[in-house]
Amino acid sequence: MLETGGGMEEVRQRICRVVHEPFERSSIFVDLNRFVRKITVYNGLGEVAFAGAAVSGAAQEMSVVEQMRGFFTVMQRLLQLSGEENALTASVFEKHFIREKSDIQINVRGFLNERFANAPARHPLPFILRTLTQAVIAPAVCELKRNIGIDHPYKDWPSGWYININVESPTLVRITHKKSEQAHYPAGAYKFTWYLSLTLALPPSPSAATAADPAVAVAPPATPQQDPRVADVQLYVREWEIAEDLYPPDKAADLVHKLSAYRQQAAQTPPAPTH
Repeated sequence: MLETGGGMEEVRQRICRVVHEPFERSSIFVDLNRFVRKITVYNGLGEVAFAGAAVSGAAQEMSVVEQMRGFFTVMQRLLQLSGEENALTASVFEKHFIREKSDIQINVRGFLNERFANAPARHPLPFILRTLTQAVIAPAVCELKRNIGIDHPYKDWPSGWYININVESPTLVRITHKKSEQAHYPAGAYKFTWYLSLTLALPPSPSAATAADPAVAVAPPATPQQDPRVADVQLYVREWEIAEDLYPPDKAADLVHKLSAYRQQAAQTPPAPTH
């Protein structure tokens, strides 16, 4: 089996450093308006609670502002945040997005900075937002490039990156980045899809003692001084395709060997929902 143990520990450590950085240093300020269209949020029953335009096929009907409004509304409901929290988010959102045709990047930065930059450390949303960035998957990208890409150069599959958010309960959220790659040369020689799954342990909201929505699991009693944390990190490969007529048998065998090292790690990881 390909040796990935040391590399994976480094991946976990680097990801944890990224998500624990001060919010104002997060790349979410430049990433959210690009990625919200590729996000799917699932409730505790595994049902789709929100789907971005690239997932739902409503690219022409849903503006970025509409998608972000829907995303925050759904996330706050599933996390069972208080009515005061929800009202504050809505108020700050409308303040910065009152004119949809203005500079979206400035609007996003203004909204996120005012609403979450000074939020308490126990607030779940800023922590979750940090996991939806290009920076959080960078350690996994480096790991795969080092162990696979050196001998088998590959590049991004067009529109091949999606993010699934499973809100299993207000205190347990799983973020799964799904990314597809393709052979750099020869074109069409192979394709594979990898997943980076982060399990987040979150502090219960003070208002989360009961759940009016049956799709929202009830949170356990609050634990004093509990801060959000990354409880687990999994990097795995679930599927690949190799064109036998385009890729030499010896190289194909070596590629399968390298991919299989990551596929075996998926045995202990629940399947990522499809978008």
